[in-house]
Amino acid sequence: MIIAGEASGDMHGAEVVQELKSIKKDLEIFGVGGDKMQNAGTELIEHIRSISFIGFFEVLFHLPKFFALKDKIKELLISKRPDLVLLIDYPGFNLKIAKEAYNLKIPVAYYISPQIWAWKQKRVYTIKKFVSKMFVVLHFEEDLFIQNQIPVEFVGHPLLDLFPKDFNKDEFFKKNNLSKLKKIITLLPGSRNQEINKIFPIMVETLQSFLKQHDVQIIVAVAPTINIDHLSEIAKSLKDIKFIENDSHSAIQAADVIIATSGTATLEAAYFSKPMIVLYHLKFLTYWLAKIIVKIKLISLVNIILKREVVKELIQNEVKPKIILAELNKIMDDVNYRQKMIVELNKIKTLLGEPGAAKKVASSILEIIK
Repeated sequence: MIIAGEASGDMHGAEVVQELKSIKKDLEIFGVGGDKMQNAGTELIEHIRSISFIGFFEVLFHLPKFFALKDKIKELLISKRPDLVLLIDYPGFNLKIAKEAYNLKIPVAYYISPQIWAWKQKRVYTIKKFVSKMFVVLHFEEDLFIQNQIPVEFVGHPLLDLFPKDFNKDEFFKKNNLSKLKKIITLLPGSRNQEINKIFPIMVETLQSFLKQHDVQIIVAVAPTINIDHLSEIAKSLKDIKFIENDSHSAIQAADVIIATSGTATLEAAYFSKPMIVLYHLKFLTYWLAKIIVKIKLISLVNIILKREVVKELIQNEVKPKIILAELNKIMDDVNYRQKMIVELNKIKTLLGEPGAAKKVASSILEIIK
């Protein structure tokens, strides 16, 4: 059984499923995921679109749905009794499933660790009790679990496996009717509807002002969980904006500057040394609660890995067109500022480990269940 709760987990889960199936073709895999996991060979018992929410109060509002899903999973753990449960990120829900599986004496592996270095540090005790093996994607996470005597393997970041081996810029530009003579701003508005509804209109308003002074091209990477018609309606005031579906990698590599909602896609942007602005916004009460319990000052994974604010983070009330515009102008017009950011982002490549994360996870899983 594999359980992922959002688009990034679906993506990483699909890679593991493909590796498992390539090694053991008759392996039965079922659980919670999205289109990618399903296409890779997972029998879905629930699609992530029904449980992809962000923020404490947003999750609280949908609690009945989570309780029902937990009951369904518990019944399947008993009736199908999988040889192993692989949990991918999504700790608020997945750690409860870890307990259910542990109580049934079913081994539990966890891929993409809960961010216990940022908040809810006591989760390390839950992990130590219920999880048989952690697969971590950041070097400093490995040290943390070793210190707590929890079986752990650093597998490198799975994004390294998903990056295209070669980006054909000419082909991408031709396919999307883009000009090589104009710079490109790529928007990464997120994979959740509540992110889209709050942040994407602000991105659009920012660019309306920016385009009055700059002749650039705008492209939007559309997450598979997002309705492109909804995005198009929000951005109807921007002429010639291009929506890129199922090819966020190319949308990132084609960019001169990226404006992104905080998430794992910012790591890919950093890997390709793309100057960026990271936006983060929660409902007021959710943000107020986060301020109390989160123990680190940085929001973006890029800055957390680099241990300082290399890319500008705009949070809550800072997510305003005027403030974003000021930073965007600085990146576009100040050559020294832009180059310094690129130099720092170049360091990300060596900090993300080696490719092959999914293959390492799959091999270790099969060792556990053989």
